[in-house]
Amino acid sequence: MVSNGLEKLAVLVVDDHANMRRIVNTILHTFGIDRVIEANDGADGFESMRSCQPDVVIVDWEMPGIDGVEFTQLVRNA
Repeated sequence: MVSNGLEKLAVLVVDDHANMRRIVNTILHTFGIDRVIEANDGADGFESMRSCQPDVVIVDWEMPGIDGVEFTQLVRNA
């Protein structure tokens, strides 16, 4: 298999629906991304963001508690 360089990326997926996280995880693995961190809400996602320092974050727009917009604001202000 030819390396596309994506295997070096760390991706954080923040979504309150487990099935959607699983779908995104499968798609990312298909592209060769092995390091996928999952969080089930904005608060957990923010903690994972701080501890894992991912290269890319995929975040759901609508979630209970901290939604995608609030999550983005937290990241920008941190």
